[in-house]
Amino acid sequence: VNKLSIQLKHANVEIPRMQSIQAKDVASLLTCQPLKIENIRSKDDAPGLQDFEASFIRLIEKLTDGCHIEINETGTTLRFKPGLLQGSSAGSSTGTGKVVTHDCGTSRSIGWFIEGIIPIALFCKTPVQLILTGITNDSTDMSVDILRNVTLPLLQNFGVWGATLEVKRRGAVPKGGGVVHFTLPPVKKDLKPLHVTDEGLVKRVRGVAFSAKISPGITSRVVDSCRAVLNKVLPDVHIEVDHWKGERAGHSPGYSLSLVAETTSGVLLSVERTAASRHQQQQQQHIQQQQQHHMQLQGAGAGTAWTGGAGASGGGGGADAPEDVGRDAAMMLLQEIYKGGVIDSMHQPLVLQLMVLTPEDVSKVRFGVLSGQAVQVLRLLREAFGVTFKIRQEISTALPALKTASATASDGKRQRREEESGEESDEDDDDDDDDEDDEEDNQKDEESSGDEEEEEEEGSEEEGSEEDSDGEVSEEGSREEEDVDGENESDSDEENTGSSSAKKRNASAVAAAPLQRTTVVLSCYGVGYSNVYRKVT
Repeated sequence: VNKLSIQLKHANVEIPRMQSIQAKDVASLLTCQPLKIENIRSKDDAPGLQDFEASFIRLIEKLTDGCHIEINETGTTLRFKPGLLQGSSAGSSTGTGKVVTHDCGTSRSIGWFIEGIIPIALFCKTPVQLILTGITNDSTDMSVDILRNVTLPLLQNFGVWGATLEVKRRGAVPKGGGVVHFTLPPVKKDLKPLHVTDEGLVKRVRGVAFSAKISPGITSRVVDSCRAVLNKVLPDVHIEVDHWKGERAGHSPGYSLSLVAETTSGVLLSVERTAASRHQQQQQQHIQQQQQHHMQLQGAGAGTAWTGGAGASGGGGGADAPEDVGRDAAMMLLQEIYKGGVIDSMHQPLVLQLMVLTPEDVSKVRFGVLSGQAVQVLRLLREAFGVTFKIRQEISTALPALKTASATASDGKRQRREEESGEESDEDDDDDDDDEDDEEDNQKDEESSGDEEEEEEEGSEEEGSEEDSDGEVSEEGSREEEDVDGENESDSDEENTGSSSAKKRNASAVAAAPLQRTTVVLSCYGVGYSNVYRKVT
């Protein structure tokens, strides 16, 4: 019950229905093997394929030639026979590219469709040119801002250039209305193996605060609350305000904040926080109830169909306050930096798929914490491509997890200032000791000269001389007591200055103490799409 069956060439491999149907369809296309899925949500209140899953299958059909799809009446059984990856020229008699228009609906955002199309579009015969309509920003999937600022630059590490994404209209939940133009050319020869393990230090943070059909003051409140958190650890924080109004703002009001942290080694770590409407809050509660129902039926260890990218956004209930959205986004970014790695949680599944499709060479990438979706993709890649990743845990103690480039420079300056102040205090103490020694010598010279004068005096009375001698003795004793008190005071001052400088040094040492983090280095030997296709044919 609730099993997915991939019909390979020589055997049928059954996999628990933990992976999404989208990932299964992509694996079937890339391996050129038929796919059969049975008992799709057969025990749910709404059994069968969801509307967004059927919409994604229709989009695949528009980009391929010879694709055959069969779905039973209840939607609980899917038979998928992949065709040739043609791109925008699919179905054209002349073989020239054309722009493919597709309505993504309002159940999932446009980012969910683009994320699934990228591995397929890279190996199409002609460039993929899409006009997608639907939701551009929601609290479940990657937004168009993250795709444009992080995903497309990430593809350049694999040797993919020329990808563009242009937002013509914004669309917020629940009615959408957004329009996006997406173009992705095919890879010329093979993907470039990825070998990135250096995290670097965070040097800047950039962000986009989107709003549509609301007051611009709300966006300003989001930006101010976010900067109030991030400016405590990093001065270089710039957030762009992107306000839309009129017809280009879509059919529903909404706002969100996406943040990207850039390190000294060129790594991009992204998070997003979208203000959820009441309609979306009810929808999320319904999805959570379905997940709990699945867990009760399947028992521990069995999952449900995927309902969103891990870390895509911070959830959030209805009627979120702007201050909460900005503060949550900033804390999510700090948490993502603390996890470590060179790939954020949202892009882990895509990077794992592309690592397998690289030519026969080793790819190595450092992750922070593997997300649940990444673990599911690892299992799928092992069953579909026969590729097993080598996973090695490493504990890094070189620098604190949230250390930034500016913080490192400021710590160095602070340490130098403390050293200089310590040297100045030592010199002042030495000068005070020299002054006290000079005063003691002068006092002793005066006492000795006074004794000589008294000895030279004649005709003085014995009583008077005795009284004078007693007075001299008392004066000398008082002077000696004063000298001892002065020395004690100077010693106490030296101890206080030494203890204060030691406390400062200890405090700086504690602040700069390295924090231990566990990162995961994943490496695999790519099989290459051309080799897989050649082996099948």
